Amino acid sequence: MEMLTTLSSDSSTESTNQRSYKLQQLLASDRELVDILKEALHDSIVALPRVVGSNDETKRTRVIEQIQFAFRLLFAQNVDLRALNDLTVSNLRSSIATMVQASSTRTISSVADGSAEVGRILQASTSSSLEQRSFAPVIFDSPSQGSAMAGLQRIARQLQDSAMSIALQQRLIKSLRSTTGFEQLGSLWLMLQLSESSLLSDQEVNRWLDISHDDSEPLKEEAYAFALEVLEESTYEEAADWRLQALSLEVVALQARSQGKDFRPELVDALYPILERMGSSNAALQQHAVTCLSIMSTACGYANAGDLVIDNADYLVNAVAVKLNRFDISPQASQIMLMMVRLCGSTLIPYLDDLIETIFAILASYHGYPRLVEALFEVLNAIVEEAAKSSPQTIESAPEQRQPYKPTTIPDLISRLQSMRSKMPSTDSLP
Repeated sequence: MEMLTTLSSDSSTESTNQRSYKLQQLLASDRELVDILKEALHDSIVALPRVVGSNDETKRTRVIEQIQFAFRLLFAQNVDLRALNDLTVSNLRSSIATMVQASSTRTISSVADGSAEVGRILQASTSSSLEQRSFAPVIFDSPSQGSAMAGLQRIARQLQDSAMSIALQQRLIKSLRSTTGFEQLGSLWLMLQLSESSLLSDQEVNRWLDISHDDSEPLKEEAYAFALEVLEESTYEEAADWRLQALSLEVVALQARSQGKDFRPELVDALYPILERMGSSNAALQQHAVTCLSIMSTACGYANAGDLVIDNADYLVNAVAVKLNRFDISPQASQIMLMMVRLCGSTLIPYLDDLIETIFAILASYHGYPRLVEALFEVLNAIVEEAAKSSPQTIESAPEQRQPYKPTTIPDLISRLQSMRSKMPSTDSLP
């Protein structure tokens, strides 16, 4: 296989397409060579986790290129590679997990006041339409891993366009719930790459044909359901790996891009967990949540994030109310409320009557917890400030003041009695 790869990439005067065509002719005429290539592909996939874990960048690049090259030739020959399905998923996932583990010790920057910072970002975003944004790398973020990530992404695109795609995605979906830790991260990342490639392919087809059919759609729905479970069950305060939450945000954004305005009903479940991560003290997770909200706003047809939040304020208020009514005293709910009030302003206040009563009930029960009391008073203060902005009262606009009270004197009393007597009917007029 090394010889074939070298021939294919040889920088001679002969074009790459011509060399590939000749290699395809050679394979078509010699089935024994096809079997040799299949065996070489098997060996390269077996070696991939070990090579990826080494510090030899040259060897790592060569093995990834050999796998790409073998897949390309064998797919062109319509060779049945179903026997490699399990091995391909397992070793690609293990390779990704190895690289994630190698980079897991990096320092994560923090944000002192997440809710205030996100409020400022979203307030700024309401002044103009949001553009489509891209996510920063989560698990391959060091320069030394950039080439490996690009190579694995190219392999994923090859696999997505092949007959192996559905079977691979089925195995990845199963592994999402049967694995943990770095292996689970690898499964979710690989599923994202396959789904992303599928989405780009569908968009290109739909540009010319008025059809939309994807056999992998049920699998994407399962991946989306898994992502929502991750975002609903784990929070940034817990020990859960923030990268799993960040990749789950990418899955939600991908689902929004895939469905467009049809995704709007999903905001009932998806919007609150995203805003919750926007209050994270983890700067990378917070930025991922901001990017996810930006992509969702564009996909769902909103001009900006503010419009999306305002249009779904009832869902968000209900989500916060459920937490507060259970006397959930974690800081997330108060941070969400603060962000919503800062972003939506006075338009949100009519929805908050019951919540304000609940806040006072919590203050009465937990008044001995300074940080909680401070967070809730910050929410109340923001509500009061926004209400004051919407209905400013000045001396000029105040109603005319009533005359001050003056005690009744004897002459006043006589005058009132005489007036009443004059209004009474005369006795002469009675029958």
